[in-house]
Amino acid sequence: MKEADSKFDLKGIMPVELRLLDGQVDIILRSLELYAYNLEFMLNTENSDENERQKKLALLKYTYEQVLSIQAEC
Repeated sequence: MKEADSKFDLKGIMPVELRLLDGQVDIILRSLELYAYNLEFMLNTENSDENERQKKLALLKYTYEQVLSIQAEC
C-alpha cells in the first residue's frame, strides 16, 4: 500500500463531470464524512509523515467541497 501512495500524482488527475440525483449527492457527502473520520484515525495509527497526511486530508476536503458545490448548484 505504501508504494501506491508514493506514486500518487495529483497532476495526473483528470477532471470528470458527473450528473447526480439529490439522494446520491447526500449519500456521497455522508460517505465522505465517515471516510474523513476513519482517515484521521488511520493516519494517526499508521505513523505516516505529516506531508502525506496533509495531502490526503486536503484532497478529501477538496472532494467534499466539490460535491457540496454540485448540490448547491441544483
